[in-house]
Amino acid sequence: MKRNIRLLLFILIALTAIAGAIFLDMRYKTNQPPDLKVFASDECDETLWEHVWKPGRLVRIADCISVTGVIVAKKPDDDGDIHYRLRLDKEYNVLLNDYNIRLQDSCLVVEVICYYPPQKPAAIRSCQGYENDVNTPEVGKRVKVTGTFVSDSNNGWNEIHPASSIRVLEDFFF
Repeated sequence: MKRNIRLLLFILIALTAIAGAIFLDMRYKTNQPPDLKVFASDECDETLWEHVWKPGRLVRIADCISVTGVIVAKKPDDDGDIHYRLRLDKEYNVLLNDYNIRLQDSCLVVEVICYYPPQKPAAIRSCQGYENDVNTPEVGKRVKVTGTFVSDSNNGWNEIHPASSIRVLEDFFF
């Protein structure tokens, strides 16, 4: 009798583990964009990549996409870039991964390169000779952002980096 209970318990635990693995696998797959072609754009400036410092840290997911949302944070970084947090319109939320959700307050990171004089030596070299002309709106603006969709391998989250353009769509106040 004890042997049957142990066997039944083992089977129950194994089935629970299998069901959990299937659930997590399905959850992971649904977090992936079903088809990035729906976000595709042909308005990216490929020459911006010449001015991205250590471009190998950025894994390209899509060469050029456009998204819309509201800027909720803007800050300079020592690499000379402006880092934005963009609260995406809901149809673009499939572009967020767990790192965006947990570490970026469910926002997509957007980076405008070489906007400030960089402090990092590698970034100084990358920004030499480049004059940034990408619009840099303030927090609270609803915008359309176009650029390369990447995964930042240093941080784990997804980004548009470099942003080729940021266009204000309409005023949006919190």
